Amino acid sequence: MKYCAVIPARGGSKTIKNKNRIKINGVPLIKYSLMHASFCKKIGKIFVTSDDDKILNLCNNYNCEVIKRPKNISSDSATLEEVLNHTILFMKKRKLFADNIVLLQPTSPIRFSGDISKAINYYEKKKLDSLFSYVNFHSLFWKKKGKKLTSINYNPKKRQNRQNMPDYLIENGSIYIFKTKLFSKYNNRLFGKIGGYEMKKICIYEIDDPSDIEEFKKILTIYPKLKWKKNEK
Repeated sequence: MKYCAVIPARGGSKTIKNKNRIKINGVPLIKYSLMHASFCKKIGKIFVTSDDDKILNLCNNYNCEVIKRPKNISSDSATLEEVLNHTILFMKKRKLFADNIVLLQPTSPIRFSGDISKAINYYEKKKLDSLFSYVNFHSLFWKKKGKKLTSINYNPKKRQNRQNMPDYLIENGSIYIFKTKLFSKYNNRLFGKIGGYEMKKICIYEIDDPSDIEEFKKILTIYPKLKWKKNEK
């Protein structure tokens, strides 16, 4: 198999109870990523990894393999790399190995129809080892530490037009693609020849707190193109 999708969906969440299965416009959050993966013809298999049986049961209507995640990689401190290593081991044991993994995080659910396929096409065209999705901003960035504010990418005393600022690419967590064997070597989702797939600015939204849910509902209403079509090329 050339490509598989991996959707990590932990049961716990500090900010939103049962976040990955909370219903948004009548659809559990994880199902948006399941639909996106299932509509992409290039993806041969979908793997859902979770410590929550209720999440895994939601996946029964899709052509996917469910992986019960052990407790030691289900806590807040567990890394996604640990989860991916566990998933790859499962794939090897079941003889369902894929050359490349398409990682879709359910908490970054805003993907337009064709985004996954276009990202894969770009990954192949540029002969990349790994890829991340991003949004592009010409913005003036600051960081806050305690009460102190510090500019990051410009000198406030020599302020320039925002349009003249260089591109700043922000990972939106929506799509990652990488070679499976090289992931096992580097233990990281980004390595070797790295590329980026640009998404619309609206795709920056992540579901982190209750207000994000209301924003996502509005976005689904405003952007009808988020209603995906089956069998994206």
